[in-house]
Amino acid sequence: MGYSKDIYRLAYEQLEQKRERNKQELERRKQEIEQKIPEYRTARLQLFSLIEEGVRMVSEKRGHLTGTEIKEMANSLECKKRDLLVQNGYPANYLDDIYDCSVCRDTGFVMDRMCTCLDKILRDTAYNQSSIKYILDVQDISDFRLDYYDSYEKNGYPSSRSNMERILAVSKQFIECFDQPAEKSLLFSGSTGLGKTFLSSCVAREILGREHSVFYQTAAKIIDIIEDYKFYRKEAKYDIENAMENIYQSDLLIIDDLGTEARTTYSISAIFEIVNTRLLNHKKMIINSNLGLRDMEQIYTTRLTSRFIGSFHLCEFYGEDIRLLKALK
Repeated sequence: MGYSKDIYRLAYEQLEQKRERNKQELERRKQEIEQKIPEYRTARLQLFSLIEEGVRMVSEKRGHLTGTEIKEMANSLECKKRDLLVQNGYPANYLDDIYDCSVCRDTGFVMDRMCTCLDKILRDTAYNQSSIKYILDVQDISDFRLDYYDSYEKNGYPSSRSNMERILAVSKQFIECFDQPAEKSLLFSGSTGLGKTFLSSCVAREILGREHSVFYQTAAKIIDIIEDYKFYRKEAKYDIENAMENIYQSDLLIIDDLGTEARTTYSISAIFEIVNTRLLNHKKMIINSNLGLRDMEQIYTTRLTSRFIGSFHLCEFYGEDIRLLKALK
C-alpha cells in the first residue's frame, strides 16, 4: 500500500489551511489598500460598474458601449489600479491571488498529475506520523559511516567493519526488494551505541521516500498502546485506534529496544502476536534489540525466536561504542 487514508486526509487539510490563510491575507491587503489609497477603491468600483454594463449588454442585447469599448476601458482601469499601487510603494501584484505553490495554485494537482508540493506534504506528514521525524531530518543511508568500525578480526570472527558492510548490504537489499513478499524482515541485535537505531532510521527514510507507510516506536510504547486500546483509556493523548492500525497495517513497523519493555506474560504474548500477525500478512518489520538470540529465546520462548530465524535477516552488531567514539572526537 502507499500512504494511508489518514495521511492523505491530513495532507489535504494542510492544503485547505494554506488556501484559507492566503485568502485571509489577500482580504487584509485589500482592506489596507482601500484605507490608504481611496483612489484605488474608486477605480475598483468603476471597473465593477463596467463589468455590470457588459453583462447587461449581453443579456439585453443593448447598451451604451460596444464590447470593444468596454474591454479597452476595463484594461485602462486595471492599469490605473496597478499604477496606484506602485505610486504608493506597493508591488504591482500586491492584490493578485496569493499561492504557496504557483504551479498548482495550492490545489495539489496539475491537470491529472500530483504536484510536487503535495508530494512533499505527503512525505512530511508521513514522517511526522511515523514518530521518526526528529531523526529523519538529519539521517540518510548515505551518511552511514563504516570508518567507526575496526578492521581487525577477533577470535575467528570477521572484523566489525566487514560485518557492518554485510549488514549495510542486507539493509540496501531490504530497501530494493521491499515490495517482494519473499523478502525477509530485519532483526538488528547487539550492544548499545553500535548504530542499530541509526541504520533502521536510515532504512525507514528510504521506505517512506518510496511512498510506503512506516510506524516507529519502542517496544515499551507499543505495549502501552495495546493496553490503552484494550482497556479503552480515554485519557490517552493520541489517536489510539490510528496507532493500533499502524502497528498492524503499516507497510513497515520498526520496534525499537525490544527487551526493555516490562516483561510480563501479557507483554510477551502481545509482542509475539504482533510479529506473527504481520508475518502472516506479509508486512515487513525492523526489530532492534540489545539482546542476543539466546537471551530472546529465554524471555520470549522459541515461538518467537523461531519466527526470527525463519523470517528475518539476523544482523548482529558488534564493535566499539560509536557514541563514545564520537564524543571522544
